[in-house]
Amino acid sequence: MSSSASLKPKQQAQRLLLVSQNGKMGYINEAGKVVIQPQFSFAEDFDEQELAAVRIKGKWGFINTEGKLIFSPQFDDANPFFEGISRVKVQSKWGAIDHNGKLVIRPQFDELKNFFEGLAAVSIGGKWGYINASGKIVIPPQFDYANSFSKGLARVQTTIGFWGYIDKTGKMVINPQFEEAFDFSEELALVRINSQYGFIDKTGKLIISDKEFIFTSPFFLNGLTSVGVPSAYKDGLAISYKFGFINKNGKLVIPAQFDSVENFFDEWAVVRIGNKWEYINTLGQIVIKPQFDEAGIFIDELAAVRIGKKWGYINKAGKLVITPQFDRVGGFSQGIASVSIGDKMGYINKGGKYIWYPSF
Repeated sequence: MSSSASLKPKQQAQRLLLVSQNGKMGYINEAGKVVIQPQFSFAEDFDEQELAAVRIKGKWGFINTEGKLIFSPQFDDANPFFEGISRVKVQSKWGAIDHNGKLVIRPQFDELKNFFEGLAAVSIGGKWGYINASGKIVIPPQFDYANSFSKGLARVQTTIGFWGYIDKTGKMVINPQFEEAFDFSEELALVRINSQYGFIDKTGKLIISDKEFIFTSPFFLNGLTSVGVPSAYKDGLAISYKFGFINKNGKLVIPAQFDSVENFFDEWAVVRIGNKWEYINTLGQIVIKPQFDEAGIFIDELAAVRIGKKWGYINKAGKLVITPQFDRVGGFSQGIASVSIGDKMGYINKGGKYIWYPSF
């Protein structure tokens, strides 16, 4: 593995943000100063190892936060580091390198997913199995498709087309029987069997059925998930719904009174009555009154909201702290958010000031 610079002991690195100028990508700091000149045909964000994958003349390598090439461009594709490794592609096969650039998993797989809980799903010859961090196959390729492990279980699809769940030994702990299946959240998973949806527990037992509801989210958060309840019928069929929230026992604890809902996040949910969006808490109480044409979740203490055709940001008191003026927005992260005017993107801070005017 060739390297253009040696890795030094880490210090707390400044946060860098991607920008583009004249068709090339580079990085600015949080003050908006260009610290790595735009020079790459494509680039990724800096990852957990404070390295960024960059493409130069069709090949991928990695730079550090000073812009120095740590691993020279040699890969046909490369991904950010996750759980200590980066998935890289050499010709048509996938393998992985560690943070020293050492090839720890020889490129040999048709597909390779990120490691979760110590195992990664891989595909060989059209069948999926799992490897450990050293690249050893620990669950032989045998599935038509396989997902990453989550909370000790992974969803796999068998040759008969049904989904089941395996444990880390490869044992099928919930037999393939589902036409559709999702990851477990708060000990329950949404599945579809015989065209009916419901939530099962980790033994495969049906806990909540869709006899009374339609499920609008596959996940429980804060012990709640959103559901729809028929509000009008025609010829015996539901033609419209109102939406509320059930608990993990399947009890409707926030009445179906909303025209649209988003699932809870950080103990608040965004809901709509009529044409306006508002925020409620887990008791169903209004915490920010309906007034927005569109609204997002709170991230980093602020939420994006649309009034008319423009987006701005509110705080948890419901006060507009950044005037609606943008055509598209992202959530704040560590005090910075991406915003767009027209088809150009830039960055602002929590004071609403540009650190990089929309230009790419």
